[in-house]
Amino acid sequence: ALYYWLRTYLLERRDVANKSEIGRLAMAQQRMQQNASGTGAGSLGLTDGNARVQSHGGGGGGALATDNPVHQGTQSGGGIGSHDGGNTHGHEPERSTTVENSVHVGNDQPSQQSSSMISESGQNAVRRNVASAASAFEAAKEIMEALRSKHSNLACELEILLTEIGSRFVTLPEERLLAVVNALLHRCYKYPTATTGEVPQSLKKELSGVCRACFSVDAVNKHVDFVRDYKQDFERDLDPESIATFPATLAELTARLKHWKNVLQSNVEDRFPTVLKLEEESRVLRDIHVVDVEVPGQYFCDQEIAPDHTVKLDRVGADIPIVRRHGSSFKRLTLIGSDGSQRHFIVQTSLTPNARSDERILQLVRVMNQMFDKHKESRRRHICIHTPIIIPV
Repeated sequence: ALYYWLRTYLLERRDVANKSEIGRLAMAQQRMQQNASGTGAGSLGLTDGNARVQSHGGGGGGALATDNPVHQGTQSGGGIGSHDGGNTHGHEPERSTTVENSVHVGNDQPSQQSSSMISESGQNAVRRNVASAASAFEAAKEIMEALRSKHSNLACELEILLTEIGSRFVTLPEERLLAVVNALLHRCYKYPTATTGEVPQSLKKELSGVCRACFSVDAVNKHVDFVRDYKQDFERDLDPESIATFPATLAELTARLKHWKNVLQSNVEDRFPTVLKLEEESRVLRDIHVVDVEVPGQYFCDQEIAPDHTVKLDRVGADIPIVRRHGSSFKRLTLIGSDGSQRHFIVQTSLTPNARSDERILQLVRVMNQMFDKHKESRRRHICIHTPIIIPV
């Protein structure tokens, strides 16, 4: 159980680090582009400002000479801000310009101090969070290395088992698209606007993200048949970038999502079998012989299990049923224990925040079951809430 949790934690931290690194590089490129455009605009504005100073001449020129540096220092936009400042103050006397300069300087000092204090406190908080996350990651890594060094055989068997489950039993692209369409359809039902109104902007963003994710370059290379069958029609009906064919109202979008749900559901049910064979899906799991791996989920009860009474994993069941519900499809594995018992587990391929919230809800339900067990009347009536087992891998 500790190995499962640590492995999941380390993989999650690695994914977060990779995403943050990609985001950092994107932000750096964006800043470089902004700096380049800002430099060009600043030089443009300075030349325009000099031209206007020369054209006005006289006393107004002195006023603009003292005004432009102040505005250029306070406005990082460069040319446009200083350019407008030169226009507004060009026809005013020198005294009013001097007074406004003093007001600007007096007001800018406390605002700059407060902004610097806020930025420093924010940077300190970020540093503390990064330091705590790094220390937690290092501690988990040390424990993981200790487990692998002391129980090398168990670690090897678990890695083979978890790698096969994570790679061989993923959902098909049609099944993923069906789940997404079903979720979007329920989102349309729950949206608090009139069905005759325009499609909300949030739904347009989600549909754009779905089109990019389901028909990306990676999907085109891996699932050629899926892209050929669905890409053109799906983007024509539901891609917000297709302005000519995109639904104008929420009711029309709901009707199209219903149509696509029926199409995908019929294709998934007709083309794919309801039961798979382990020997066809994963020969490694069929031939694997484990010694030290236990059937997961034995340590969630209140009583401590003696080492001699733990149930070891004997083999994986030969049949893999496909469970379809609420527009989603999952593969169900049967783990057969050393005592002949069978435990059924549904494989969910992505560890989303919903899965984490489900784990917390199950912990709360287990606490409630403990309270029921302590109460005499509920214990006499055998009142308890069924708590399924979730194993993050």
